[in-house]
Amino acid sequence: DELIKAIYNAIEEKQPNFKGETIENLSVQQVPSLHGLEVQFRATYWAEQIAFEIQLDKNFKKRVIKGFAQSPNTFSGSFVEEKENATYRICVASQKITPDNPFFLFFQFDEGVGKIVNFKLWKEGFKKPMGFITEVRG
Repeated sequence: DELIKAIYNAIEEKQPNFKGETIENLSVQQVPSLHGLEVQFRATYWAEQIAFEIQLDKNFKKRVIKGFAQSPNTFSGSFVEEKENATYRICVASQKITPDNPFFLFFQFDEGVGKIVNFKLWKEGFKKPMGFITEVRG
């Protein structure tokens, strides 16, 4: 019953459920490794747009779009990104995160491993001119 209400709210673009409670659909996990920080974006109930601003606790050296779980090490799509010191913004117009297909980014640092200190949606990215990117690794 709650899932049906969540789906209805998503279709109607309503975040609160019938009780007025916010439905948390998007989760963001940080997975530190020896070489950097992987950021995993997962949708629980409905598809989510990729439009994020990520603030890290230190400047990063390189960003890698690892892509989706169903097509690891390969990514292509219309997108825009902005890099500003320790802040990274990405908006992908051509694809969405679905419950069975999470999205992954990876950040490399000069020394040590950083962490996310702030995360928010970046809907302004859809108003910016987009380019096309293809990344294949491995």
